Amino acid sequence: MRLISIGRIVLALSICLSSATTALAQAGAKAASTINQRSCLDAARAALGPGAVVLRCGDLNSSGTPEAVAALVLKPNRKRCTPASRVLILRFERAGWRKVFDAGEHFEIRNTEGYVGIDYIDDANVYRGYCVEISDRSGSELFSVGLAFIGSDDIVDEEGLPINVAWNSKVGRYQEIVSNDAPPKFAPELKNPPHINTRKPCRGTQPTSPVKKR
Repeated sequence: MRLISIGRIVLALSICLSSATTALAQAGAKAASTINQRSCLDAARAALGPGAVVLRCGDLNSSGTPEAVAALVLKPNRKRCTPASRVLILRFERAGWRKVFDAGEHFEIRNTEGYVGIDYIDDANVYRGYCVEISDRSGSELFSVGLAFIGSDDIVDEEGLPINVAWNSKVGRYQEIVSNDAPPKFAPELKNPPHINTRKPCRGTQPTSPVKKR
């Protein structure tokens, strides 16, 4: 009888320890998630100011490296996308958060090596911002950010195809996706795109979008 009592005590202690361990693990995971979200917001505000909005935060590419998509969101919002005047992708590395992609004013869309997805830079500043669509990673589908241009008339430019960027693990940076084949194909950066003022087009021509045509 004494042995049975001791066994029951050991079993009860084991159950208690297991429950405590599970509770601690769940609390730790929740705390880590909270810290991660706060860290993303702090990084976004440090890069863009107090008006920054975090559109995505976490291990976006299933690589073990936290990333954040941050933006300065425009109003009014849209059903098909998030309008923004600027879009950043931040990546957390040993030295802290680092900007790895920047869709900025005048549609200067850049990664760490050059310009992405454009043929030229429009100095006329005829565009208001970006129509941002995000596709989360799913199976073989890459996490990607799609950018269409919003004109000064607040209409999304349908003339050029959206620029879709994703993380190219072979070169270690975000590049434009030009094919969704397996494996996907990426376009190289443009180091020094020409500057063009579309408000002063050549005779017989019409202003065009700086997005590449395909």
